[in-house]
Amino acid sequence: MDEATGEVMKEDPIYVFKPENIGVQMSIDDKALGHDGFTILSNTQTGKIALMIESTKCEEVEESLALFDKDLEKVKSISCDMSPTYLKVCRNKLPQAQRVIDKFHIMQYVYDAVAQVRQRIQKGLTEELSKGKQKTKKDKEILSDLESLRRCRHLLSQSAQKWSEAGKELMCQVFEKHHELKTAYLLYKVRYIFTINHLSLLP
Repeated sequence: MDEATGEVMKEDPIYVFKPENIGVQMSIDDKALGHDGFTILSNTQTGKIALMIESTKCEEVEESLALFDKDLEKVKSISCDMSPTYLKVCRNKLPQAQRVIDKFHIMQYVYDAVAQVRQRIQKGLTEELSKGKQKTKKDKEILSDLESLRRCRHLLSQSAQKWSEAGKELMCQVFEKHHELKTAYLLYKVRYIFTINHLSLLP
């Protein structure tokens, strides 16, 4: 609070600001601490934090990065996730740096897409159930199908080579009934092309 005017002042959102930690290879990512969202800019070679700001908003992150001024010109590559916010920040404030997408972020996005397909199928089946207390033959088949979809949740995140015999049998049954889920899982298997840590993008 401003003692002279009584006005409540906004707290400084910058928790860490260390220009000396800016290097050739940097990483920008978000971190949730409690109910608060933070953006962290760190040196991937030293592991040291150059910036920590209590915000994930594009404008506020860009304003904070601008404080580094010409120090940002040192950055040759910047690692980030596929968030539109951080991709925009990197384009605007680090145009000279090669943008790098971490493979784990890509794998997570693809897995989330597979999970969404499974959840959509479950929702559709649930809506087909009879509203009355008396369960029909079709209801019993749907309930069995829903149970199979519930049980296959973790299997969908694994390689087929890691499935047990029971797991393989379950997945065969699920894929036979739900071709959309099978297609999504086969697309998820592209994660095995990532034998390197990062995927580079053109600036």
